[in-house]
Amino acid sequence: MLSARNIAALGFMTFAMYLGAGNLIFPPFLGYQAGDHFLSGMTGFLLTGVGLPALALVIVAWIKGADNLTAALPKPLATSFWVTLFIVIGPAFVIPRTITVAYQFSFAPFIGDSGLIPFSIVFCVVAIMFSLYPGKLVDTLGKWLTPVLLAILAVMAIFAVMYPAGYVEQATGAYATGAMAEGLTQGYMTMDALGSIGFGWIIFKAIEGMGVKCPKAIAKYTFIAAIMYASAMVLVYLALAYIGVTSTNLGTQFSNGGEILTAFTNYHFGVFGTMVLGSVLVLACLTTAIGVTTAGSEFYSRSFSRITYVRSVWATMILSGLVANLGLDQLLAITLPVVVALHPIA
Repeated sequence: MLSARNIAALGFMTFAMYLGAGNLIFPPFLGYQAGDHFLSGMTGFLLTGVGLPALALVIVAWIKGADNLTAALPKPLATSFWVTLFIVIGPAFVIPRTITVAYQFSFAPFIGDSGLIPFSIVFCVVAIMFSLYPGKLVDTLGKWLTPVLLAILAVMAIFAVMYPAGYVEQATGAYATGAMAEGLTQGYMTMDALGSIGFGWIIFKAIEGMGVKCPKAIAKYTFIAAIMYASAMVLVYLALAYIGVTSTNLGTQFSNGGEILTAFTNYHFGVFGTMVLGSVLVLACLTTAIGVTTAGSEFYSRSFSRITYVRSVWATMILSGLVANLGLDQLLAITLPVVVALHPIA
């Protein structure tokens, strides 16, 4: 039996792994475009952006492990699927994107692009240090990083509700005629369901590290973690979307949610707000990078006898840092079709 504190830490860890920069940027722009159709658009977004990943985690718990998803497939095909998945959500797509987005919203506003290389080195080293100790991942994310992240987000949410920066306008674009359908599409494109399949490896390992060995008990605690993650993510998404809905006084034209969040924090907190937003995004990107790196390395070390967990962690982050600095835009153009194709298969 896990204590209430350990269960809470497990839920926080699960939540932190999902909350990347994209998850922070999507909802404000949805709220901004959905306007008076906000509730309908968010309903669709939450169904696929939170419901689908949570359901994937429940399935992983039900079949007692992510690797059992592909147990009925021929081994070469199953292995190919997992390798492709962890390459896509690792050094080929997700992790390099976390590095560049974290930099864009933290140091880039002050020093431009000149600091990307040193920032990438520090970011990767920190992620490696945390990832090298997967048995302490619950303590790292669930008991330290996530509470700090949630506290900052809570302050932003309180200011958004108590001191809204505008009024609700009419819906625009696709949200004017089909808000729920557009919300469903945008929630699906967060592609967090891919993360659920990969993160299943970590969650099972984390629960085992707490001393739970019974498969039924591990499945039960995975299910609880899924419920906790979904509940917390719904609240965060609603708060961020509300910032977008009430953003009329922040500016006349926004092209993405990052611009809305930047304007919001500047509006309420000035230059300090830019630093707060940068801190939120760096933490969110770091927790996602740690989660993805740990999941991939756990898979590689289990599946290939010549690959150790430590080597996989170092290789993943070094490749991610190189891609982030040398060719992310070109790689995104190549890998995005793979991501879009892999998601429905998964």
